[in-house]
Amino acid sequence: MTSPTDSPTTALWMVGIGGSAGALDGYERFFSGMPSGAGMSFLVVPHLDPHHKGMMPELLQRCTPMPVVQIEDGMQTQPGHVYVVPPGKSLSVLRGTLLIEDAVSNPAPIDSFFESLARDQGEQAVAVVLSGMGADGTRGLQAIHNHLGCVLVQDPVTAQYPAMPENAVATGLADQVLPASELARYLYDWAHGVPAVQNNALLDGTGDLKAGATLYKILLLIRKHTGQDFSQYKKSTIVRRVERRMKGDQVADLAEYLRYLQDNKDEVVALSRDLVINVTSFFRDAEAFERLSEHLRRSLLNRPQNDIQNADTFRVWVVGCSTGEEVYSVAMILCELMNEGIGGTLKIQIFASDIDEQSLNRGREGFYPLDIHYTVSEERLERFFVRHSHGYKVKPSLRDMIIFTQHSTFGDPPFTRLDLLTCRNMLIYLGNDLQKQLLPLFHYALKPNGLLFLGPSETIGQVRHLFSNLETRWKIFQRNPGPSGPINIGRGMSGLSASGMTLSAAVQRENAKIRRRTGELDMPGAVQAMLMSQWAPPAVIVDEAGNIHYVSGHTSTYLELPAGQPSNNSNVVDMARPGLRYEVASALRIAVSDQREVIHRNLRLSVGEGTLTFDLIVRPIATPLVLKNLLIIVFAPPTAPVWDLTSTPEMSGAAGQLAELERDLRMTREHLQVIRTPIKKSRVGDQQILFP
Repeated sequence: MTSPTDSPTTALWMVGIGGSAGALDGYERFFSGMPSGAGMSFLVVPHLDPHHKGMMPELLQRCTPMPVVQIEDGMQTQPGHVYVVPPGKSLSVLRGTLLIEDAVSNPAPIDSFFESLARDQGEQAVAVVLSGMGADGTRGLQAIHNHLGCVLVQDPVTAQYPAMPENAVATGLADQVLPASELARYLYDWAHGVPAVQNNALLDGTGDLKAGATLYKILLLIRKHTGQDFSQYKKSTIVRRVERRMKGDQVADLAEYLRYLQDNKDEVVALSRDLVINVTSFFRDAEAFERLSEHLRRSLLNRPQNDIQNADTFRVWVVGCSTGEEVYSVAMILCELMNEGIGGTLKIQIFASDIDEQSLNRGREGFYPLDIHYTVSEERLERFFVRHSHGYKVKPSLRDMIIFTQHSTFGDPPFTRLDLLTCRNMLIYLGNDLQKQLLPLFHYALKPNGLLFLGPSETIGQVRHLFSNLETRWKIFQRNPGPSGPINIGRGMSGLSASGMTLSAAVQRENAKIRRRTGELDMPGAVQAMLMSQWAPPAVIVDEAGNIHYVSGHTSTYLELPAGQPSNNSNVVDMARPGLRYEVASALRIAVSDQREVIHRNLRLSVGEGTLTFDLIVRPIATPLVLKNLLIIVFAPPTAPVWDLTSTPEMSGAAGQLAELERDLRMTREHLQVIRTPIKKSRVGDQQILFP
C-alpha cells in the first residue's frame, strides 16, 4: 500500500465520485449536501461520451461554495476543491498529482481511476458510485475496500439509472448505501468524527495485556456467532480491519467497540466479512494462468495409465475461491485442454471452498458484470458464458463441474487425492505458524506429482523438501514424494494470538479466564489430552449426527472427503471408504441409541493390492465435560485373531468364507435397521441426506 504524499497541499481524504447516465442529479445532491469546510478533495469522473461538451464544472459550481475546476494534466490537488475529468479522458493519481490521458482505449474509466486512487491514497481513499448504466466502477470498489478505504453507493431506488449502483451494491463492499445527499453527510461524519484508534500497542509488539485480551474477546465473539476462526491471521491484518469498522461506527476505543459488538450481532457479521479479504478476478496474472495451462497439459499427457486412484477423474481444489472468478478460470483452462483431446475421457471435478457464504453464493450463481470482457477473451465469453443486459452468466456445462462449499482450510479435513490445488493470495494474510501447518496439509492432499499454484508474492518457505519449483515467478510447484509430516486439523485459539504468534503467559491466563466466562470450548486441548491418554490409533471426534469435529492421526486410509458434498461439516459416514460405510453407520447408531461402546472386530478393507484388518471402535465420551455428548471413533489394530482355524488349508479357506458371509449378513441386518431408524436429518448443500 502506498502512503499518501506528505505534501501540505494534499487533502486528508481524497474522494473519487463516478457516475454516468442520470448522475448529474446525484452529483448536484451530493455537493449540495456536503457541509462547508469538509477538508477533502473531490475528483469527479463522469463516464460521458468523448464528444460531449464539458459543462460539468459550471453545473456543479452552482451547488457548492468550493472551487470547481476542470482537470489539467499534472494538476496538484488541494483540500476543499472539486476536480472534474474532461470528456474523453481517463484519470490516475500519483502522490496527489492528477494525470490524464485519452480514454479511447479505456472503456471503464471509473474502474481504472478507483484502482489508481486505492494504490495512491490507501486508507484515505473514498469511492462514491452514483447513477449510471452498466457496471463501470464495480471492479474498482474491490481495490478501495482492500486498501481499507471507504466505499459509498447511491441507493439504487433514488438513481435515475440504477444499474451501476445495483452492481456496486451486489459486491457486498459498500460501507453505506444512501441517497446522494445523505452520502455527503455520512462522509463528512466519517472523515471528521473519530480520530485514529488509540490502541497502537496492538501493532508495535509491546504486548499490552488489556488491548490484547480485548482483541481476543472480539475474535471469540466472531467465532461464536459465525463459526469463523480468524485467530491465526496476521495481527496487523486483524487490527487494521477492526480499526476500519470502528471508524465507520464512530467508536474510538477498542473496549467500547467490544461492547458494541456484544449488543449488535449484525456488526459482528459485518466485521467477519471485512476480515475475509476477497481479492479475485478472472485470469488474475494472465501469464501465470498461461504457464499453469502448460503444466496442466504436461500433467494430463504424463498421467499414469495405471493410476488406480481416481482413474477417470481429474480432481482440483481451489482454496479461498471467494466469488468464483479464479475457479471458473481454472475450469475454462481444463475444458480447453480436454477439447484438444488431452486427457481422453477424464471427468473434471473441482472443489471450490471459502469461509464466506455470501461470496460462495455469488460463485454458485455465476453471474458477473459486463466488465469481465477486459480479462476474459471474446472466444471464452462466447463458449462459456451467456450474455444478459447487465452481465454474463456462466453456462451450465462449466458450472456443473464445480462444487462450491463453505470450508475452513485450517479447521476442516482437506479434500484429498488432488491433481491440482490452487491457493492464491491467501497465505500472505496468515501468520507464519499457520503457513507452516497449511503447506504440509497441501502436500498431504495432493497426489504424487500433483501441482500446487500459489500467488506471486507467496512462497513455500521452510518446506522446500515437499515441493519442486516449476515456475519461480508464478509460483507453480509439483509435489515431491515422501511423507507430509505432522498434519494438524481443527486447531483453534488455544495459546495463539490473532497473528498466530505465541502469547505471553499473562495473556494466556487472561484468555483462559475469557473462555471460562464466555463458555467457549477449548476443543483442541481437551481432545488432545483425552486422545493421548487413551488412544494412539487414528481417530475422529463426531457428534451424534456423525459430523466431524476433530481429526487425530492419519485417517486417510479409512476416510476421504466424498465427491459432490458441498457441506460446512464433513460427515464421517459419507467420508467412510467403500466397504466401511455401513459398519461406521451401524456402530454409530448403536453407540448413540444405547449410550455404550460398540466394537466391530477384524474388519477388512482393501488397500492398494492388499487387505487391511482392523477394529472399529465407537465410544460415547463422558469426560472431559467439554466433549460430553460427542463420540470418539477409533480405527485400531485388531485385538483378536481372524478365525484362528488353520489346521488345514481347506478349513482355513472355509472358515474365512464363513466369516465373510456371517459378517455380510450381520452388516445387512444392521444396515436395514439404520435405514428404518434414522437419528437426525441434516441439510447438506442442495441435498437432503439422512444421517444414521
